[in-house]
Amino acid sequence: MDETETAAFAAHPMAADAVALRRWDDAAKDPEGPVLEVTELVAAYERYATRGTGVS
Repeated sequence: MDETETAAFAAHPMAADAVALRRWDDAAKDPEGPVLEVTELVAAYERYATRGTGVS
C-alpha cells in the first residue's frame, strides 16, 4: 500500500481488528503453533458477538 492507502486503512474503525485477524490467520498456519481449547474459542466468540461490530 502507498501512504494514502495506508492512512485510509488506519483510519477505518475496524483496522486494528483486521490486523489482529490477519496475524491470527498467519499464526494458524503454523502446525507447531499454540492451540486454543474449545472453551477459550467459544468465550472469544461470545465476547465478540456481544460487543457489536460497529459496522453500519
